[in-house]
Amino acid sequence: MNRKILILLTIFLTLISCTDKQSVIKENITEILKEEMNNPDSFQFVSMKIKKTISVGERKEIITAEKLKKVYETLGDSKLFNQYKTEFEFLQKQTDDEKEAVYYVDFVVRGENSLGAIKKEYSATVLNDEKLTVVNLK
Repeated sequence: MNRKILILLTIFLTLISCTDKQSVIKENITEILKEEMNNPDSFQFVSMKIKKTISVGERKEIITAEKLKKVYETLGDSKLFNQYKTEFEFLQKQTDDEKEAVYYVDFVVRGENSLGAIKKEYSATVLNDEKLTVVNLK
């Protein structure tokens, strides 16, 4: 009986932590998008889904010091370079290669621009740091 309660409690706590993480991601994305909108008061978040999760070990294979240097040499101090730099600095501090490092998130928002109401789909790359930093939004 105690084992069943423990299992149910573990499942419940996992669901709560995922929900909390998703709400923080949603808030971070909302903050960025509202800054870019002509009419931020019209902003509505329609839906969001974490499409893919990448572990620290997998991401360390992609975001390397060599790649960071190459991107800087090619593009200079660009948005892509800053994204890679932020990820690289985060990854350097991580010791657990199984930990979630990056979330790829798809979401839909509504709002108004100068032409009227719009509904738009976006994708974001979110770093699994203490703030759940949005490193790329497109």
